[in-house]
Amino acid sequence: MSILYRKQKNTNTANKIAEFISGEYLNITSLGDICKKFNFSKNHIINLFKDEYGITPFEFINDVKIRRAMYLLEVTSNTIENIAYESGFNNYSHFYRLFYRRNGVPPNEWRKKIHIHPLS
Repeated sequence: MSILYRKQKNTNTANKIAEFISGEYLNITSLGDICKKFNFSKNHIINLFKDEYGITPFEFINDVKIRRAMYLLEVTSNTIENIAYESGFNNYSHFYRLFYRRNGVPPNEWRKKIHIHPLS
């Protein structure tokens, strides 16, 4: 019974961390920011998160940023560089590599395939 309780408690904590990341990803600069918020060590947060989601918190942050960029590519006509910045990336080449790795195509190709009617 105590194992079940511990698993549920860890799941709730991992979900709270994921919610925090989703809402604050633009303000999170290091794992220390997450540690301060939840009063856990870096290793504990990484292990909790990996147990629940199978990825590290920073992989999750990057996924949130890439999903935001995909949305902006779809609904705006902003430049890809501006979209990378608005999505929380400080380095365009890092954004490009992550985007390509996740989607199998560069951002400009993805935009051509998915772009609907831009809002701006």
